[in-house]
Parts: sequence; C-alpha cells; structure tokens
Amino acid sequence: MPNDYAKRLRAENLACAAGRLDAGRLLFENLTFALLPGERLDVSGRNGSGKTTLLAVLAGIRAASQGRVHYDGLLHYVGHENALCDALSCEETLAFWARLYGARGRDEISEIAEKSLAFADLLSLRRSAVGFLSAGQKRRLALSRLVMTPRPLWILDEAEQSLDHEARDKLRALIRRHLARGGMLIAAGHGKTASAAKGIPAKRVFLGERGEGA
Repeated sequence: MPNDYAKRLRAENLACAAGRLDAGRLLFENLTFALLPGERLDVSGRNGSGKTTLLAVLAGIRAASQGRVHYDGLLHYVGHENALCDALSCEETLAFWARLYGARGRDEISEIAEKSLAFADLLSLRRSAVGFLSAGQKRRLALSRLVMTPRPLWILDEAEQSLDHEARDKLRALIRRHLARGGMLIAAGHGKTASAAKGIPAKRVFLGERGEGA
C-alpha cells in the first residue's frame, strides 16, 4: 500500500462565509471532524447550506474563513461542474489530464487514456468533441479521472448526477475498491446521505439551513 494511503484528514473549527466573514452570509461554523484511511464522509444538507463550499475548502481550492484543514497527501476532486472543454475530444481531454497527473511519453499517456475511456464507456466516442456528448456521457468522462492515477483522498460533489443505473453501479464498485485499499472518500449530496457509495458505512456532516446558495 502506498505511504500516502496511511495519511489522514482532520478539519478543525471550520467556518466559511459567502463573502468576508465579517460581512458575508455565514454558511457553516465550528465544523471539526477526522477521516482515517478506509473511511467515508457524507456531507448533506439543503441547497444553499454550503456543501460545495465545504468540499472546495477541503480540496484546498478555497480558503476557510476560520479554522484549518490538516492533510498533506494527494487527492482527486470532481466538482458538481464537470470542468470540461467542449472543443476538445474525449481522447484529448484525457491526454491533458494524464500529462497534468505526471504521465510522460506517448505510450504512457495513451495507455492511461485508454483505461479511462473504457471506464467511462466512451471508447467508441474517443474522437468526438466533448460538446456533442450527452449530460451522462460528460459526467462519466469527468469521473474517469478517478482511475487515471491512485490518490488516497477522493472529494466528489454530486457524483451521481446525470448517471444512469449502470454507471452508478460502476461508480459505487470503484468507490468500494478505493475504500478497501485504504482510500478516503468525502461525498456531497442532497437528502440524508450522499448516494455515491450507498451501502458503505459512513460518517456524516449535515449542514443546516443557513444561506441560499452553496
């Protein structure tokens, strides 16, 4: 097991506002929790409760208004937006990500792209522009970065949106394997639980009724 998979995450007294803490709407406060290897954390709450904001803070792409996140390992973050360029083909998109994750050489990049296309069930559309894909196909392409390179922490925002039953089952199986090898998962969703890993025991954070937009 890679050394990174022994790392843990701890969030300490997190607070975040929609604007400056002294002027903006307070989305959440006093959040403290820990996540150990092999554990899953569900973040739930109504629209506007701060789920997306919290995940961005945990991923290190947004600063908390107060508190700290302690984690020094690698992670995969897939937001509720797919972060795709419509003008690129599926294959070009995956080659870009492969290089971003450190792949070098045409053969290595091609191998990673092939594996990711197979996971996303997009081999037959490898040269199609992303802009012509359906919503479900775009979501599968966005999620395919999870299989590109091992990273101990996965942070997923509304992971199952636009996915059909088969794609949801495939994602859940992938998550189970990730947790079984000592990976960690933080997933946000609506309702009482995030459904990306349904059936797997989870820790939970429920964000309250503050705000109107996460």
